[in-house]
Amino acid sequence: MEILDVVLILATGVAAGFMNTLGGGGSLLTLPMLIFLGSPAAVANGTNRIALIVQNVVAVSNAFSL
Repeated sequence: MEILDVVLILATGVAAGFMNTLGGGGSLLTLPMLIFLGSPAAVANGTNRIALIVQNVVAVSNAFSL
């Protein structure tokens, strides 16, 4: 993995996190970027699903702590 790939992944992650905070839809950035960087579609989709599960767990735990 080259340094440019790491920079693209980090920048996409920050932008997707910002989008998800505002109203969702960060997967519209992360999934195509993972595929663009050479991940097979199934692996990119699975990686994206793991991130969504973590986000949902955090959101539910925050909702119940209020």
